[in-house]
Amino acid sequence: MTTVLSARDVGLVARFELLRALRTWRALALLVVHLVAHVGVAYVFIEALAAVETGLAEQLGVPATRWPGPLLDEVRRSEQIRDLVGGFAGDPALVDALLGWPLLAVLELWFGLVLGPFLAATAAAETIALDVRSRAIRYEALRTGRTELVVGRWVGQVALLAVAQGVALLGVWTLGMLLMVGQSPVALGAGLAVLGGRALLLSLPFAALGIACSCWTASAAWARVLALSAAAGSWVLYGILRLAEDPPWTWLSDALVPLLPQAWSHGLWTGGGELALSSAVLVCLSLLGLGVATLGLVRRDL
Repeated sequence: MTTVLSARDVGLVARFELLRALRTWRALALLVVHLVAHVGVAYVFIEALAAVETGLAEQLGVPATRWPGPLLDEVRRSEQIRDLVGGFAGDPALVDALLGWPLLAVLELWFGLVLGPFLAATAAAETIALDVRSRAIRYEALRTGRTELVVGRWVGQVALLAVAQGVALLGVWTLGMLLMVGQSPVALGAGLAVLGGRALLLSLPFAALGIACSCWTASAAWARVLALSAAAGSWVLYGILRLAEDPPWTWLSDALVPLLPQAWSHGLWTGGGELALSSAVLVCLSLLGLGVATLGLVRRDL
């Protein structure tokens, strides 16, 4: 099969995945989960900003407002916010650069990096297992290769995740414009689009992980359990490896950490060349996961 035909088949499989998600309401469920989670966290964050601003207003002897905004420049200079943003990024040296963005955008990058991988893995976990269980995948495999099936499902899932993330960011933008005073709609929208879009990059290899779990079992329920467990386990493993201080554990850490997507999240905070490198590595890790998924599908008797 030529490259052009393979690309066409990948596009057709991705289109089928999108249409099936719409038909079975999975797309709507994914949108609702993203929207509720992101808007809920943003609301709590706005309430916390209001509390910080009220305390600053009392110190400065000026009237306090119900919602944050009038003293937002002072809030950015407060130690509480600087410590919070430094904790988000995991690097205090990035605080000054990040505070140049709207605070809601910084929150969205952090929350997207935390929540996105789990949603991506679990949403993608049932894509192929359902068809393997019903044997419907045999008819798809007659028309295209198994690699195209795997990659097409991943492309469809990434498109769904992108739409869900976009809807969630729109909800956060609306909340920020309604509940925060003096916000520039253009600046807030641009910040959410840029930083929120970066968060989606970390979800790419986890979507491939979910599809890999889906290829190695015919049970959608087991695939979801495996995907969720693997996603959580990767965070635990990353934390353990980061604690290594002495040989030979440091050698093991140096060998395994670059294979974990979390190791490349720092570039998503910094931007520039490091962002480009992290993006390229995350795509490569996604392709590695899709290779494992294809191997699992090839060994199955459809």
